[in-house]
Amino acid sequence: MACLQPLLASPIVRARPRTGEKAGREDLPVQDVTFGGIPTLSRVVRPLLGDIGKAAARLGFTWTDFRAGPTLRLFFEGRGDRFEVWIRPASVPGPALVRTRRFGVGYFGGRGSEPVVNMTLYVAAKVRKNEDRLTDDVYRRVFGGTDRPGPVVLGDVVELRPTLRCNESCPFCSTVIDEATVPDNVFADDTRATLLAIDQARERGISRLTISGGEPTLLKGLPELVAHAKGLGFNVTVQTNGLLAGRPGYFDRFGVLPDGLLLTIATSREDRLMTLSGRAGTLDTKVAAGREALRRGIALVVNHVVTAVSLDELAGFPDFLVSALQDPPRDRVSLVLSVVVPVGRAATNPWLLPRYGDVAAPMGAAVRRATELRLRVVLPLLCGVPPCVVPDVREFHEAFCQGDSASLVESVNGFVRLPACAGCAAVRVCPGVRPGYLDRYGDSEFVGIR
Repeated sequence: MACLQPLLASPIVRARPRTGEKAGREDLPVQDVTFGGIPTLSRVVRPLLGDIGKAAARLGFTWTDFRAGPTLRLFFEGRGDRFEVWIRPASVPGPALVRTRRFGVGYFGGRGSEPVVNMTLYVAAKVRKNEDRLTDDVYRRVFGGTDRPGPVVLGDVVELRPTLRCNESCPFCSTVIDEATVPDNVFADDTRATLLAIDQARERGISRLTISGGEPTLLKGLPELVAHAKGLGFNVTVQTNGLLAGRPGYFDRFGVLPDGLLLTIATSREDRLMTLSGRAGTLDTKVAAGREALRRGIALVVNHVVTAVSLDELAGFPDFLVSALQDPPRDRVSLVLSVVVPVGRAATNPWLLPRYGDVAAPMGAAVRRATELRLRVVLPLLCGVPPCVVPDVREFHEAFCQGDSASLVESVNGFVRLPACAGCAAVRVCPGVRPGYLDRYGDSEFVGIR
């Protein structure tokens, strides 16, 4: 359920170089570019990334260009994609795919495909390995940054992914894990680094923290992370599939409990668990995690990920949830109705992606039934249907009920705007439609809200 906070990087519009930026090519090293008085190709790109052209070729891409500036941009083509990977100082706020001690690394374009993400992860691995090769003088003059690490920040919420290990294998997962392609362990389980990131987020004035993954309950150091964050005043949510959290006594290891548990349940049917999670016979354990969280006073958010396989369950899911949780206290339970998005692993499993036109009616029915059951329900901005798909229940859409969604929309990518978006009432608070969805179903069903 990675996309409740965006995994993808913040948008960068490819245009003419800004003032002070120049372009160069690795195959023309005599035309090295000077920025801040520093030859960028020889003093920044190669020390950080080595022969990035050869590395890109191994992954099926061609490195075509770069831009020198406070944000270093690397342009690639291949596999039917054109995209850029950016490297900027860690002190710059906003989402990044990977954070290192000195830098944030992300990408723009490429339709969120797995090869594009893997290319970005390769760059991030090289940056992490070689960032100390840049002298303080070069770092300051080229990037104007400071050595301050920082996690992914969205408004007043910070999301940390201290591990990408997982004990499920969901085909709809939007988190890309491909260590065979990425030579360095970019997402090593590093409690110390995570504690530092928590400290830095608090210094920035952030007050809400989500610990995600992967599956964070696999971390032995998770109780320490929660206690540390709570000690700093964070409201802490742990995002989980529930397989460990649902075991008897799991929460006994926590000296300080999290404020919230974000629990993913992709199906209410045991016979679909193997297809949708790679594990059979786990539904009771997942539900037990939710019940135990509530028993201990932890607020519960259940994320139901809608797929083409489970679409027939959507309208009845609120009733299933209330029954499974044994009539829970309504002020402690929220329901998020997500829809699989065509990025990460899900991009290679397009059969899971439902047509939004088929989702609209049961989604509306589920929202109305949830309100009848006095459940708080949210349709998420980044991993759900656009608000124009469900205009009759748009007041439950995060685009309309989250006050800072306009600024959030400006900080994410992986979406495109359609002609129907022009003049839509949601144009300022909706990022658009995923390109992978348009590739499969086209854009004929989208009509702006007037």
